[in-house]
Amino acid sequence: MNSFHTPHFLLTTEAARELYHNHAAPSPIFDFRCHLPTAQIAANKRFRNLYELWIEHDTCKHRAMRANGIPEQFVTGEASDFEKFLAFATTMPYTMRHPLYHCTHLELYRFFGITRVLDEHSARAVWDAANEQLSSPEMFTHGLLERENVVALCTMEDPIDTLLHHQTVRETDLGTQVYPAFAPRMLRYVAEAQRFTPWLESLESVSGEDCSSLVGFLTALEQRHDCFHQLGGRLSCYRLNMLDRTIPPCPEGRAAAIYEKARAGATVTPAEADQLSMHIMLVLARLDSDRGWTTQLQLEACDDRATETPEGLIAFLSALESTEQMPRVLYSAARMGDSELFASVIASFLQRSTDAAGPHPMHLGAAWDYLERAGVESQLNLFSRISLLRRFIGVASDASVFLSFSRHEFFRRHLCNMLGQDMENGTMPGDMELVGKMVREICFENTHQYLGMEVGNLGFPKRHGGRDPVDLVDEATLAAMRQSRE
Repeated sequence: MNSFHTPHFLLTTEAARELYHNHAAPSPIFDFRCHLPTAQIAANKRFRNLYELWIEHDTCKHRAMRANGIPEQFVTGEASDFEKFLAFATTMPYTMRHPLYHCTHLELYRFFGITRVLDEHSARAVWDAANEQLSSPEMFTHGLLERENVVALCTMEDPIDTLLHHQTVRETDLGTQVYPAFAPRMLRYVAEAQRFTPWLESLESVSGEDCSSLVGFLTALEQRHDCFHQLGGRLSCYRLNMLDRTIPPCPEGRAAAIYEKARAGATVTPAEADQLSMHIMLVLARLDSDRGWTTQLQLEACDDRATETPEGLIAFLSALESTEQMPRVLYSAARMGDSELFASVIASFLQRSTDAAGPHPMHLGAAWDYLERAGVESQLNLFSRISLLRRFIGVASDASVFLSFSRHEFFRRHLCNMLGQDMENGTMPGDMELVGKMVREICFENTHQYLGMEVGNLGFPKRHGGRDPVDLVDEATLAAMRQSRE
C-alpha cells in the first residue's frame, strides 16, 4: 500500500520522480502572495505551542472544523490551546481526499518528523512531540523560512499599515527577502460608510494627507504607494467583484462627486460604487505601470453567469491600453471555474502586439481554489491551451501560517507527475534535461524573472535541518531511476 510518508508521494512514474527529486524539490521558493504576520518575522518569533504556530491564524483549518460541526468555542473561542488542537485533530479524519488532509500530514513529517496519522487518538502524542521541538531556533520564524528555502516573499499589506515591521526585517540578517505588497482592501467597500470612513481616517493619519476630497485621497494613496516602493515593493494586489458588469465611463468630476457622497456617509448606489472603484483602480494601475510594478488582480464573478463576457474587465484593460499605461498584470480567479472565463479575455489581449521584452505582460495565475489534484491539473491544462505552460509562474501559498509552504511542494509534486506521465506515454519528449529545465522555470525562475524583484540567499543550508526529508533521495536511487527509464 502506498503512503504519503514516502519520497515518491503523488509521483506515479519514474520520470515524475526524477523530475521532482532532481529539479522541483531543490528549487527555491518565491512566494509572491501570502498573509504571514510581518511582526512575527521581524521578531524571529518563538511559538509557545503547536496551536499558536499551526492553527490559530489558519482560516482553512477553521473552515474545516466548522464544517465538521465543531462549536466556535473550540475553533477561535475560549477553549484552551490543546482543546482547540484536539478539535482540529478530531476533524482530520473527515478531511480525507481534501488537500488539507495531505498538507497536514506533509507538514507534520516535514517539520517534526512525525509519521503518525493525526486523529483524536494520536492528538496528545503529536502535540507533545511537536511542542518539544519548538525551542529549537530552526522552529523560529527565520529558521522556518530558511529551512524551506524561501528566498523571497510578498506579504499583503494595506496602505494604512505603517510598514515599521518591514523596515525592521530589512535590518536583520534573515536570508529571505520580505517585501510589502500594496493591497488596499477597503476599495471594495466605498459604498459602506461604516467600513470606508474609519479606513479613510487611518489613511489620513499614516499619510499626513487630507482625504476630504478625491484629489487628496488619491494623493494619500500615491504617497503610501511610494513608501511601499522604497521598501522594495513592486507588486500590488486588488480583489475585484465588479468586472462582469458593464460600467459606464466615469470622468474625474463624476468620480469626485461620488467620493464626496461616500466621504459624507450619504447613500452611494451600487452603480456609483462601481464607477468610483473603477476610477480609483485605473489611477492605481497606471501608477503601477509608471513605477514598473506588477498589478495582481484577484477576480470574482458577481454571480453564476459563467457564459457572459466580463465587460468591466475588458473596459478596464482597454482604458489602460488606450493611454499606453498597461502594467504587467497577473490574474487569479476566485473560483477555478471562472479561470476559463477570464482566460478568454486575456487571450484576446495576447493577440495584440507588445513592445515589452520577455514574456507578454499579461499572465494568468492559479485560481485560489486550485490546491487539489483535479484543480492543479485543470489549471495546468488550461494554461497549456490558452498560453505557454513553460511561461507559467507557478503558485503562491496565500498562507497565514509559516508551515504552509507545503502548498508549493504539493503543487510541484502534481506538476512533475503530470509531466512525467506525458514523458512516459510519449506525448512529451523523453529529454530529462529539457523537461527538467521547464520544471525549474515553473517552480521558481519564471516568477523571479516576471516580477523582477531581488531574492535572498540562494545557498541556504540543507533543507529540513538535516532530517531525512521526504523529498530528497540519494544518488544511487536517482541513478536507478534514470536506468529504469532507459
